[in-house]
Amino acid sequence: MSVFSIDGVTYNVGVVEVTRKIDVLDKYAKRTESGVLSREILGIYHNYYMTFGDISDPDEYEALFDKLTEDEEYHTIVVPGTTGTFTYTAYISSVEDKLIKYTTDGNHRWGGLSASFIAKSPVSG
Repeated sequence: MSVFSIDGVTYNVGVVEVTRKIDVLDKYAKRTESGVLSREILGIYHNYYMTFGDISDPDEYEALFDKLTEDEEYHTIVVPGTTGTFTYTAYISSVEDKLIKYTTDGNHRWGGLSASFIAKSPVSG
């Protein structure tokens, strides 16, 4: 079973690290003169940062890289949840990788692919 898919497509890649960050965003937050905080929560947002494992197939690597960097505002993302998986709509805020091997024939090897997925909407609020 894969732990990651994007827009209904599962890629044949391992995931070596998943960082989940939950952001509580306020509609407003203000301190009174006595120092007490008054706030109204706008929503709870689940954001993920994933690092993918070694992808030895250059076509598979390129397909995933192209998907992560396409000019699309939002994606349906399936990631590991507390139990099972968590599906949500997110935008991709950053993608990075590094050149592992440079070759004179142009068949370079890239790795360390990672991406940040930021929630479009709150899960509650």
